Amino acid sequence: MRLTRFALAALAPLLLAMQDAPSDRVDMSGYRDFRIGMSESEILAAHPEMRVEPSLDGGSCHYLSGAADLPGLGLMIIAGELVRIDVFEGGIATREGARIGMTGAELIALYPARTHVESHPYGDAGDKVIHHASPDGAGAMAFEVVDGRITAYRAGQHGPVQFIEGCL
Repeated sequence: MRLTRFALAALAPLLLAMQDAPSDRVDMSGYRDFRIGMSESEILAAHPEMRVEPSLDGGSCHYLSGAADLPGLGLMIIAGELVRIDVFEGGIATREGARIGMTGAELIALYPARTHVESHPYGDAGDKVIHHASPDGAGAMAFEVVDGRITAYRAGQHGPVQFIEGCL
């Protein structure tokens, strides 16, 4: 009994550190050291190689991109704050294991609760956008499914995740 308590006490700091460690998988709170809600200046200080993509509408919404080790990743910034992470290509998976190339049916099996499917507004017949929301409704993910397979996805704050056209 004492050995068990000692082992648990010794492992507790390690387990807590692992819990707070940045994830190599996307979820509604971020990806790696990109955390939803962090400031654009914090991101650029930690990743000076990232480019600021100009705003298309002259407003406060734009993207950061260009991290050499993260092709196909875009960070949506609104009013100086990271609100959404977009994945356009590559093998970056979600925490639950969804990734580009997976079928819509496989995706729904990973996210059986708080998920709804709608027709893709710009796609052909049969193309879908599959939405998944956090239990409190504050976070969301949206997966674009074309010809039955995920072609892109986004995660972050519920409102910005719903913007299918990005910053437009």
